[in-house]
Amino acid sequence: MVAARRCALLHMAIDGEIEIAISDLSITEDEPDNRILECADEAGSEFIVSEDRDLLRLEQHRNARIIRAVDMLDVVQRKDKDTPEG
Repeated sequence: MVAARRCALLHMAIDGEIEIAISDLSITEDEPDNRILECADEAGSEFIVSEDRDLLRLEQHRNARIIRAVDMLDVVQRKDKDTPEG
């Protein structure tokens, strides 16, 4: 069923109207991975943190780098070192 494969993302617009965005992205053969990519698109994510080998093989999806949790920890720690203490 096509509808079951689609990711329906609901969010409230500022004026209170409900907007429905339906996407049927098909980048990987694993449908749940495609839903993760769609949600990252919708959210404007910089990173997708995953241990899923298929996702990690992509390395990048649009603006989002796909990295492991341990690598994300390095990113956060590096950012903390670069931030001047108040």
